[in-house]
Amino acid sequence: MNCARVRHEASCNPVTSTYTCASCPARFDSVRQLGEHAAVHQRKRAATESVADSSAAKQKKQDGLQCRHCVERFPGRRELHAHYMAAHHQRGDGALQDTPWGEDSAPWDEEDGRVDEELKVCYQTNSPLILEPHSIGPVISTFNFAVRPDMNVEDIGRHLLHIYDRQQHSFRINISLGMILRHVETGELRYFRPFSNQSVFDEPIYVAKRSDIARIISRLRDIDFMAEIYKNRPDTKWRLVLVTNIRCRIYTTNFILGAVRTPLPHAVKCLQSIVALENDCKGLPYTDRLCAFRCLSLYKYNDLSHVTELYIQWKEYLFSKCETDIRDILPHQFEGVQLTELAHFETCFASM
Repeated sequence: MNCARVRHEASCNPVTSTYTCASCPARFDSVRQLGEHAAVHQRKRAATESVADSSAAKQKKQDGLQCRHCVERFPGRRELHAHYMAAHHQRGDGALQDTPWGEDSAPWDEEDGRVDEELKVCYQTNSPLILEPHSIGPVISTFNFAVRPDMNVEDIGRHLLHIYDRQQHSFRINISLGMILRHVETGELRYFRPFSNQSVFDEPIYVAKRSDIARIISRLRDIDFMAEIYKNRPDTKWRLVLVTNIRCRIYTTNFILGAVRTPLPHAVKCLQSIVALENDCKGLPYTDRLCAFRCLSLYKYNDLSHVTELYIQWKEYLFSKCETDIRDILPHQFEGVQLTELAHFETCFASM
């Protein structure tokens, strides 16, 4: 067929367009043409939305930041934080502690009589955290001590002795610091509260007698506190202004894992999946607290002949890794594996 004739017939008998735009009455013969046309609408919508978003952002900036707990708005994050600490921070039932300097000059009072208002506002704004009361729990307790600007290791030692005198059982303890830092470029002051994951020691230290506190004080003297402070700052542009408080977190060890004083329920002992380990080979109830080592011996060796061997291995581990010396403690004198020692217990026998 002649190509010219085909084109002529097509022009005389046009095919009805079958593709209609969803945004306007325009119709097209192919999907490609419809797609090109739709792209025009999309560009127009994007331009309109950009103008709207810009307008909304500008309006939001003018309105400021809204508090999540009420309808108040504030021009910046600093004002918002000050409002939150004053109006919404949960302080608990206890009253805040007194400032540590008493009748003496506050840290923001300078020798020439001037007052560092920014430091004063920063401290007072965060006083619910700096001066918060102690929190005593059955397993974990937190002791918070606001400190003077001239704090030293002996001051920390006195606080540790105060904690020791309040305890009735051995415990583990770690220390973290709260501080105010200043940004060297902007001059902004910010309070950094103490957290347990930013502690002075890599792991809590075991305290069983008063001499253990002296050992902790000796270790504190060997620590570069400036390095400890700076390792947790956001970047190198922050400089220390004031150490505000120290937080001592203690873990009580009066939860013993050992022989039970109450017999296991009959329904539990009858389960084939349970090995009760209540009685020795003579049928007498166990009176020691080597329960964990009996379980381990049964699991590893399928008998109870290695209990003493495992107990000795545990004593050597505590002495070498945790600085806890119980090597002279006989098996029947052992007080049991403490709740806070489970992680070390697992590490000690992980290769079995």
